[in-house]
Amino acid sequence: MAQCTQSAFEFIQSAFCPMVAVMCSEDAEKVCQQNNLSFVEMMRPFCHLTSEAHIRDPSGIIHSVKNWRIRLVEMSATHPPQHVVNKLLSEVVSRTQPLNTDPSTLNPEAQARASAPWFEAFRDCFFQLVKPSDHEFIRHFLACLIVVSSHHPDPMNAFATMSSQQMEQQSEQHGQFKWFSNSVFKYHLLLHDVSVGEESKAEAVYQSMKSVYGTHACHMLQINSVNHTGANPLPNLPDPWSQFIIPTGEDTLDWDDDEVDADAQSVEDDPENCAVDENFDPEAAVNEETDGGRVRSSSGPILIGPLTFDDPEPEDDIVNEKPTKQFPAKQNEKHHHHLASHYRYFSSRQFSGGTRGATAQRNHGLCLSLSDHDRIKIFVHELGYRGLLQYIEKLMRYLNDQIVSRKGLHRSIFSATKKWFGGGKPAGLASGLVPGIIYTNDSPELYQRKLGDLAFLVQNYEFAYNSYHTAKRDFNNEHAWFYFAGALEMAAVSAFMASNQRPYPTHYLETSITTYLNACRQHQFAIRATLLSSETLKSRNIYLDAAMQFMRMTAEDSDLLCALFLEQAGHCFLHSNPPMIRKYAFNMILAGHRYSKSAQRKHSLRCYRQALHIYNEKSWHLAEDHINFTLGRQSCNLRLLEDAQTFFRQLLEYESLQAPEQQASYLREFLFVLRYSICVIAINKVIDLHSLISSLA
Repeated sequence: MAQCTQSAFEFIQSAFCPMVAVMCSEDAEKVCQQNNLSFVEMMRPFCHLTSEAHIRDPSGIIHSVKNWRIRLVEMSATHPPQHVVNKLLSEVVSRTQPLNTDPSTLNPEAQARASAPWFEAFRDCFFQLVKPSDHEFIRHFLACLIVVSSHHPDPMNAFATMSSQQMEQQSEQHGQFKWFSNSVFKYHLLLHDVSVGEESKAEAVYQSMKSVYGTHACHMLQINSVNHTGANPLPNLPDPWSQFIIPTGEDTLDWDDDEVDADAQSVEDDPENCAVDENFDPEAAVNEETDGGRVRSSSGPILIGPLTFDDPEPEDDIVNEKPTKQFPAKQNEKHHHHLASHYRYFSSRQFSGGTRGATAQRNHGLCLSLSDHDRIKIFVHELGYRGLLQYIEKLMRYLNDQIVSRKGLHRSIFSATKKWFGGGKPAGLASGLVPGIIYTNDSPELYQRKLGDLAFLVQNYEFAYNSYHTAKRDFNNEHAWFYFAGALEMAAVSAFMASNQRPYPTHYLETSITTYLNACRQHQFAIRATLLSSETLKSRNIYLDAAMQFMRMTAEDSDLLCALFLEQAGHCFLHSNPPMIRKYAFNMILAGHRYSKSAQRKHSLRCYRQALHIYNEKSWHLAEDHINFTLGRQSCNLRLLEDAQTFFRQLLEYESLQAPEQQASYLREFLFVLRYSICVIAINKVIDLHSLISSLA
């Protein structure tokens, strides 16, 4: 596929990192707002720990942890509803465009070296917006960070109150967030504003915190060393937050309350809502894949995937469009919300290969000095290495002890109950779908899965692989297909991350994707597994298999997803040995069509231009006609009138093989664009003349 700014190893490390929930008091948020940042936003640029730490696995072997990342998420930031997720993904893609639009970059050689920042933006956003599920724990909260300002009238009482609120939220049966264990690690942060606060009072509170919570679970952070009075007093300071704040403005997508159907609940949820095929055979399902490499769901209706657009923007008919047509912002009296409010749920990162509309000047962290930056880094280091890492080490040791003590007894009991009570298919379920198996929280199978997730999070990939492999074997024996697919997925990723320690089991991810689709109907996890699989295959130069992984998912109903995957499959064909240039060009045409259907006209135009570079002057006139006609329309819709004239003129400059009616249509389109261009030029001259007269008056 197109070159990525991150390697596959770096991408997987950033996609799966420890999750920490943040509860921040109102007074603490006010301290951070002086920097035009929330607390979580202020921390994000510093959540990548560059130093090295060490951890012992349950066997007592010391393992190093390098370049560790921690993800902080506000507990007040609710998971976006599905229609908002769709719009978030669409906006992230539309905001990210290639920097270099030179026509010389359209040739295959240049495209093989080019990057695709819009795909990376989609991929990163998608991974962060996948809703946590009970079949895995790697994206459940491991810890809770409680933040209180030193200006609070009673900070210690505030810590106790917020801790109780966290326990209440965790005890809810269907709570909004999912927690890794009942004994969640809690870290307490006292935020001190040095510009207005008394340091002696803050120090006294901090001493009380250490005596109550221990030095490993509390910290005092001093910020706002710069006295900001309106102008930027330190203009040369870096702005590390700009790459983590997704730009929003008047053009930010909004949504109305009536867009949300409160009764519509996604069937792609937790295992208790997941129907599985009792007679599913993973190996047979993989072998039965047909239809051009695409995977389709088994018997029953094809469920709409998680990225389906409810209201795709229709293509305009340029012939019916008036040259003076204006596009004012639609006034809506209904209550609506800014999409930007949901950006808090996920972080972003800078993409060197694309433009993202960054602001012209620094407007974040104006009250933070370089010393404040260093203090934030020290705090995150303390939270990660002295607090969270030690907690994970103890939790891994506890889980391993529980697995050893319970495994034999549980197996004998389960085998007996399955033999006597689990042999037949439940009555009334003739379709072959039965409710998914539900495990108790203290079952050895889930303990094994948790142990693998913890090992993966602390980069002990060999230990993680062994845990996932054991778990997937148990889930397979018990026909718990949702759990089986998840364990198989992570076992393959762990084997890849372990580098040369073991061979990479390519078939694991193939079986995982098939199981997610056919047995569980979990499309979003099938998409996630496809993204992981394609990255691992690309890094091993197995581009043809990576292309097939993308192509098999293009049966999804989401036009945006299919466009991205078709485009990436085309780049994989381009990188194969030998390069499959015609397959690449054909995929660009298909991707351009799906981009157009998903209202991504700029990306559609780019794909068709890349395809035209291959088909041009090959005497494939019908293909050239189709591409030139589409490029002409897209250019006109984007108000690129000179380009539109050029493309439509190409349809009239040779002896066409098209039917007379089609040739007449080409001529009408060309004449319309020509009249449109003349009209626009005349209007611009009138506007310029009016401006000149006004300036002389």
